[in-house]
Amino acid sequence: MKKKKIHLTNILLAIIGVSIAFLPFILKNVQEERLLNHIFVSDFQTEEKQVNDNQTTSIEEKLKLIVNHYDGNENIAIIEKSNDETKRAEYLSKGINEIKELQNKGLFPQIDMQPEFTIINSNIKTFLNTQHPQHTVTIWEAFFSTNGVEINISMDTQTNKIYEYRVSPNNNKPLSITDHDQTTTKLANYFNVKVSEKKLIDKRTEKIYTLADEDVFISFFSDRYFASFYLIPAFEAEKRPF
Repeated sequence: MKKKKIHLTNILLAIIGVSIAFLPFILKNVQEERLLNHIFVSDFQTEEKQVNDNQTTSIEEKLKLIVNHYDGNENIAIIEKSNDETKRAEYLSKGINEIKELQNKGLFPQIDMQPEFTIINSNIKTFLNTQHPQHTVTIWEAFFSTNGVEINISMDTQTNKIYEYRVSPNNNKPLSITDHDQTTTKLANYFNVKVSEKKLIDKRTEKIYTLADEDVFISFFSDRYFASFYLIPAFEAEKRPF
């Protein structure tokens, strides 16, 4: 019995000795893992700061980012999607001012913009090109109503440019039909990029244009009960009867 106790004691001492011997390696691995985690978090925070501070992405690149994401490009990631409760009023005010600019340019129906607006839904998305992380665009997507008209917009939070909108009255009051004359020039002036007409789908309602060196398609539609202005991914554009 005594020999058995001595044997167990020796085993315990051996285990303790081995543990002490390997303790520096264990601590080293833990420290390295903590360091790696710290570096990863720091790099992520630095990259996120660079994204937030980025002011260099051209409007052509921003348009391509959005369209390429719609097109399923795996290099385009959404790195942020959040509610914007604290910024809703600010973004809404900027969005309304931008809508008025579009109206002045003849690119938005002449609806009566009442001072009261009801925001139904909104969020913020940041699109990033993983191959060129300096190329980003942050969009405020909002769905709101005013004076019996429902409006969806996608607005650049940096420049306030509206890249997409949809307008529909829910009070049976028809919209003013936007004049398509000189739309090519109007779009070019608004986006400050080269714009060309791709194909006239319907002289009364819709025109398709190409922007950003013909890498981006945009539809401009207007009739008495619906108006839209939206980007089209390539796979969908190819289905159109050009």
